[in-house]
This record gives sequence, structure tokens and C-alpha cells, in this order.
Amino acid sequence: MCKRIIKGLMILCVGLSLAGCKLKSPWPPFYAERVAELDFPYAWENSELPFDQWREEARAKYLEHLSTAPGKVPFDSNVIGSQDRGSYVAYKINLAINKYERINAYLLVPKGQGPFPAMIALHDHGGHFYIGKEKVVRPFDEKGAVIRDARRWAKRYYGGVFIGDALAERGYVVFAMDVQPWGERGGRDSDLDK
Repeated sequence: MCKRIIKGLMILCVGLSLAGCKLKSPWPPFYAERVAELDFPYAWENSELPFDQWREEARAKYLEHLSTAPGKVPFDSNVIGSQDRGSYVAYKINLAINKYERINAYLLVPKGQGPFPAMIALHDHGGHFYIGKEKVVRPFDEKGAVIRDARRWAKRYYGGVFIGDALAERGYVVFAMDVQPWGERGGRDSDLDK
């Protein structure tokens, strides 16, 4: 199954990137041999363990390969601003994401009786670091340069739509934060700020 998923994703990616190209094959000559070597020893389909035990062991192996996790702390969130947007309320919140860093984020919450479905709106890369979360949620209580840049970005790449706001209008709770080093987490060192 894992090999089928990888092969499918590779076909999709290559197909999209080579659309319109006239190549005999998008694959390098060693493609089949390389895929055959992949064995995914921690995949569920390769395990004889009960699911709960497999999940615990696979997660431990995954975490073992990440860097040391910063110490856990309570989120200790605070609302630092809000804006009524008709069918939902946009909150700017501040929260601890680890023992070293507090961040600002947007939380869009539909009005009415929940529960509501929820989405994490991750901003794109785009080689543009000045804004992050503001690429997906219409900013407020920000410097004019941030608001102007966000509007330009949304207009140029998303048809003028902030996807987080569009989801909130459709009844989703939306959370958006800057990924490091975008926006307030490092990308604001720019001439746009001056």
C-alpha cells in the first residue's frame, strides 16, 4: 500500500509538472529498481502487532528520528484582539508553543451553536517571508504595510480570497499561525517595514 501511495503521488506530481511535455517517460531509468527496494518496516501493513501497539511503537520510532522536543508547557493563550466579521469572529490570540516561544495567531470562529468542523490554515512558502498567516487570514490590528502586503498577495495568488476567511464563512473554525521564519517569527526584517 505504501508503495502504491508513493507511486501515485509521484505520478501525480510528475504529471502535473510535465503536463504538455512530450517525453517518452517521466521516470529515471532506475525508478522501478528504487521503488522495489523500499520496504517500509514500520508500515501498518508490514506489522503483525495489534493496531494500538503498532501505533505506539511506530510513533516512538518516528519521534526518535526528530530532534529533541522542547519542553511541554500549557498554551496559556490570551485574546489580544477581535473583529466581528458578520457570520464569524476573527480573534488574534497569543499562545505558548513551547518553553521558548510565544506566538500570535488568528482563530476564526463561526457564530452560532457548535460544534463546528475545524481547519488549520497553513500559509504557502512563495519565497516571500514578510507575511505568513496573513496570506490565509485577512489581517487586522496590524501595520499598514502588513495589511497592504496581505491584500496584494491574496489578489495575486488567490483571486483576492483569504482562504481562512472563506472557510470561516462556510462554518469552519480556522486556526492560522506563522511558520518559522515567516511573518512575526522572523520575516518582518524587510524594507516593507520601513
